[in-house]
Amino acid sequence: GDFTDADNNAAISGAILAAAKGLAVIPAYLREPIYDRIRGTHLGTVEVSPPVDTSVTDLARQTVEVGKRVLAKAGLTTQNGVWLLPKQQIMP
Repeated sequence: GDFTDADNNAAISGAILAAAKGLAVIPAYLREPIYDRIRGTHLGTVEVSPPVDTSVTDLARQTVEVGKRVLAKAGLTTQNGVWLLPKQQIMP
């Protein structure tokens, strides 16, 4: 089989678990080596400019903010803390 995306599968599974149940569901021995940092000059073979050096926490916060802006452009509203997105038309 093709297991080239196995790391992505693990990352997505961990993200879903943490979002649903809190970070404590991820064992400390898996979290601690990361030290809440993401650093690097390359994403695979692609050079990143400027180099990345940020916390995973800040990156997650930035990702949420971008997601909120994208959803707002699609018509997202909130009502009593519930996010409401209008039904979208399927494009042919």
